[in-house]
Formats: sequence, C-alpha cells, structure tokens
Amino acid sequence: MAMYATHGHGDQWFGFANGVHLYLAEGDAERRRGWVAVIDKIAALDPKAVIAGHKAPGSDDGPRQLDETRQYLKDAEEISQVARHAKEFADLMTLRHLFRINPAMLALSAERLFPGNAVA
Repeated sequence: MAMYATHGHGDQWFGFANGVHLYLAEGDAERRRGWVAVIDKIAALDPKAVIAGHKAPGSDDGPRQLDETRQYLKDAEEISQVARHAKEFADLMTLRHLFRINPAMLALSAERLFPGNAVA
C-alpha cells in the first residue's frame, strides 16, 4: 500500500518498502528529496505502524520503516554522486543495505539512474 501525497510539482506516490529495495527508476534527485520531506511529515505524526507496499517475509509494520526508507533515499543520493556506472551504484547500495531483498529492483533503479549501463 503506497502513501498518496501531494508535494512540489503535483500529485506523486510515495511508498515504503520494508526490507525490500526501493523503486527509484522513475524519480530524480528532486523527487527523492520530496519523498524524504513527506517521510519527515509522517514521522512528525508519531505513527505506531507503517504499512509497506512491499516487505520482506517476517518483517513487522513498525514505524522504523520511516527512518530506514529515509536513510535508503539519502544513501541513494550520496552514492549516485560518486558511482561511475550502474553496477557500481548497485554494488555500493548493496553494501549499505545487505539485508534488503529483491536485487532486481535495485538493478532496474541503477540502470535508470545510469542510462546505457547494465548492472549484469
């Protein structure tokens, strides 16, 4: 279940992935910053549960997902500035997020962030 929010340049969908690599293929740095801003607003509400659209088996619905999603987005931004190609981006993200599942989503995102570069 995704969180529907309005931010910046119109309506956008923001989601949380509990233990799963996030889908970053259709967003740019500005959109990721907007996603973080929405997370901050939701965190300020002090939710007791956050239901992710996708989650690793056995994961709970605790609000820690907000912090983990925020950190993932910040890591993606930082790594996208230093990685030279899609595979390097995916490798560096994997090192920071070892326990997230669905590496295919990470590969897709990396290949969209670095057009013309394949992860495989």
